[in-house]
Amino acid sequence: MADDDGGTPPDARLEELAAGWAIGALSPAELEELLARLRRDDGAAAAATVWRHLTTTADLRAQLSPALSDSVRLRLGRGGGVAEAIRRRIGPARPGLAPVVDGGKPLPRRWGQVLTLTGFGLIALLAWWWWRPAGGAAVARVVALEGTATLSGEALAPGSALDPRSLVLPAGARLELAWPGGGGATLLGPAMAVAQGDGLSLHAGAARCRGPLRLGLPDRVVELPAQARAAVAVRDALSTLGCAAGAFTVDGRQLAPGQASAGGEPFPWRTFTGGPPAGAAAWQAELRIAWRPGGSVHLELAEGLALECIPGRIAVLRQGLRTELEPGGAPLAPLALRLDLHANRLRVAAAGQQALDAHIAQPLIRLEAHGAEAALNGSTGPLSPEGEGR
Repeated sequence: MADDDGGTPPDARLEELAAGWAIGALSPAELEELLARLRRDDGAAAAATVWRHLTTTADLRAQLSPALSDSVRLRLGRGGGVAEAIRRRIGPARPGLAPVVDGGKPLPRRWGQVLTLTGFGLIALLAWWWWRPAGGAAVARVVALEGTATLSGEALAPGSALDPRSLVLPAGARLELAWPGGGGATLLGPAMAVAQGDGLSLHAGAARCRGPLRLGLPDRVVELPAQARAAVAVRDALSTLGCAAGAFTVDGRQLAPGQASAGGEPFPWRTFTGGPPAGAAAWQAELRIAWRPGGSVHLELAEGLALECIPGRIAVLRQGLRTELEPGGAPLAPLALRLDLHANRLRVAAAGQQALDAHIAQPLIRLEAHGAEAALNGSTGPLSPEGEGR
């Protein structure tokens, strides 16, 4: 198959996959499909298509780093392989926009030199996945597995060796990993990750980890020392971490046991009933309602934003506007609402339907129930403080 410059009509499906990967919008199944295309005999032409989409995508760091740069940060810190070849070609990393003056002739203005280190790193990772043979050097091992999990499409089992390829867990799966250095991690599906020689790149999902282990996340890299235990969750390229034992540093701030961080000041990490603690930047909760005829529940979420529930109907009240949702089922059947706050984004779902997705400046939780029994229970941080939440 010739590339686009050779005159062959473009492969519509490959174009769609390449564009989706360039903006970080591929599902796990689509990502596996794209990787399979790159490994085929005509992978060079497919790689050219992917490269073209990357070079025409504005702001590579903002759009692509959520999907893969956590792996790149871990990989470029060590020598060897494709990553080392890329580093030799572009030279050592330099500060952002600082000029480089060497007193000699100016360097040729090649288009590759205007890409950020992240851009090159992404291509290095793509090349690694493309050229490396299946079943390469093991970096970690499967200790236990509940449900199913795949490594680049290959089914895993207890005792399986992991190399740095795409690791995918469906919902409900639970995978325990161990590293030769003593570190370990338990992934909770749905999740996407890549095992590295000294740590774990977690693209999406949740995990419980013990040090020594390096965590590559879409928005940060965290070093877990020996004896430290942490829980981490990644969603929409944003991570939340909780410290269960020991201590470690997140974004320059020390995280002690019982504390969590969502990218700002640490906040208490604990379960709650009645409402989340003040200042918690990330929490999830479930509102359970048991109805009596004529009952109603009013849940104020923020200034000018509230939910009003009556048997068989949920209304979102926002700045004087009213939007209604019918959750289905018998009107007097118990109702459960899922609430999730992260980085000032609040989501509410009922019976599998999204009732609310809004950015709020400051949450305000106030619950009033009439003719109904209502309880709001949840936890701050990525998982329950005991680390057993799923």
